[in-house]
Amino acid sequence: MNTVYKIELDKVLHRKKFVVFMIIGGVISVLWIILSVYLQKSLTGDLASIFGMLTGVVPLGPLPFLVRFMLPLLAFMAVTDLFTSELSDLTIKASLIRPVFRVKLYGAKILAIVTYLAIYLGVILVLSTVGGIITADFASVKEVLLSVVAYVVSIVPLTVMVCFAAFVALLIKSSSLAMFVLIFSYVLLSALPLILPIFQRILFTSYLEWYRQLVGVIPGMTLFNTIIILFSYGVVFFIAGSMVFDKKDI
Repeated sequence: MNTVYKIELDKVLHRKKFVVFMIIGGVISVLWIILSVYLQKSLTGDLASIFGMLTGVVPLGPLPFLVRFMLPLLAFMAVTDLFTSELSDLTIKASLIRPVFRVKLYGAKILAIVTYLAIYLGVILVLSTVGGIITADFASVKEVLLSVVAYVVSIVPLTVMVCFAAFVALLIKSSSLAMFVLIFSYVLLSALPLILPIFQRILFTSYLEWYRQLVGVIPGMTLFNTIIILFSYGVVFFIAGSMVFDKKDI
């Protein structure tokens, strides 16, 4: 499993588009720091207070954009590469030649994608933290620690997203079609609570920013329910995806 995981992770880390997107994320975080510091110094009165409430400390600034847009897109791209593309061009046979169970190969691919997303978050966290130290934009050590916690726990709903994407991608033979379906599904699931608020609490896409429950004042039972919901979705998607993967005629 360890060897297979390293091979799958190497596939992701050595593809130029994923390196480029990581650089783009770094640029976004740097621009965010510059913009936030500039605006905080330029604005006065109520506008300054409102802006400060919206952005918070520097490390948290880029996080909503990352977990809502950038990282789901990267997860979809990685899933279509490691699953749909390899199945369509049969390059996955090279992985199956090794003495490894399909479920372990499936798990290694999922873990490799999640690891890339975690590395991505780590890079942005370091850049944002360093930028906050340089610009003296931190209010307290506590807020810095809360920012670190927010980045770390953000990987949980993203893991669920990867499991969901893998399950959907395995049902589609074309990489481009799989990418389209994943993006469309994500947009639909994200927009549904706006139309029918009842879905706000039951769709996993509603919890991509669940870190706000940890850095804010949220009742313990609400946090517990969120953990149960995310865990349940993750298990269901992983088992369903592994079953489909195991039944694939390769």
